[in-house]
Amino acid sequence: MLIKEKNGFEKIIISDKLDKVVENTIKKAKLDKKEYKIKFNLNECYMNC
Repeated sequence: MLIKEKNGFEKIIISDKLDKVVENTIKKAKLDKKEYKIKFNLNECYMNC
């Protein structure tokens, strides 16, 4: 994990496992958001047709 000094929290050591869990959670959330947008757009198209 790259550390950039900002507000003091960067000095807290975080394990690599936690980093991986956070990264996987963010990836899953992004995929879920894309799927939701696609489903929402499809439903909107069907309602407007």
